[in-house]
Amino acid sequence: MGRGGKLDGMVLGGGKRVTAKEYLRQLKTLDNMINAKLLERERIQALATKVTVSNSERVQSGGGSGFENVVIKINELEDEINADIDKLWSLKQEARHLIDLLEDEKHKWVLRERYVEFKSLRWLSEFTGLTIDGVRSLLKRAGKKFNTIYSKSA
Repeated sequence: MGRGGKLDGMVLGGGKRVTAKEYLRQLKTLDNMINAKLLERERIQALATKVTVSNSERVQSGGGSGFENVVIKINELEDEINADIDKLWSLKQEARHLIDLLEDEKHKWVLRERYVEFKSLRWLSEFTGLTIDGVRSLLKRAGKKFNTIYSKSA
C-alpha cells in the first residue's frame, strides 16, 4: 500500500489511472523490463571482459578510465534492476491482496497464475483441462469480478 492507503500500482507515469487489466498487465511489463536490463548487464559485462583481455595485452599508457566507466555503468544498471525488482515485488503484493478479495477460488487462482506468476494460456489450459477458449472465458469472468474490487480500492 502506498501513502494514504492508496495502492501504489494504480497510477502509471503521468498520473493517469489505469484500468484493472492494465494494472495487472503492468506486472508482466515490469518483469520484461527487468529481464531486458539483466540481458543488457550481461552484454556489458561480456564486452568489459573482452576490453580487459585486450587491454592486458597492450602496454598501458594511462589510467583505466574506460574500464572504470564500464564498471560504473554496470553498477548503475544493477541499481536500476534492484529498484525495479523492489517495485515488482510491491506491485505483486498489492495485486495478490486485491485478488484475494475475490470470493471465487477459481477466479483467484486463474488471475494469480496468469498475471502474478505469468503463466501462459497454454499452461493454464493444460493444467485445468480447459480449452484455451475456456481459459479465456474464465479469465474474462474473473477479470470482471476483479474490476469491481479494483474500482472500489482507488
